[in-house]
Amino acid sequence: MDGPTLYHLSNGVVGGVVATMGISIIVTDGSSLGAGLMAVGGSGLFLFAASQLLFSDDPADSVPNSGGIGLAVLGAVLVCLGALLQLAT
Repeated sequence: MDGPTLYHLSNGVVGGVVATMGISIIVTDGSSLGAGLMAVGGSGLFLFAASQLLFSDDPADSVPNSGGIGLAVLGAVLVCLGALLQLAT
């Protein structure tokens, strides 16, 4: 898999997980500022990553250097692990 695709997929995963966690908090505990910001920010990140992958002529234009790609993948893994830990408690 090439770098730009991996970068945008990782950002999409982070956005989707954060949005899902925010919406989950709103549904179970009621509305709060933090949960609302999680839902809106995560949705925005997910939609941006999806638009870059699907509609951009060159998705590599918005990708940082190779170290940024690794950090995005690491961030996606850590966010997924955090969500799993949150669900386990």
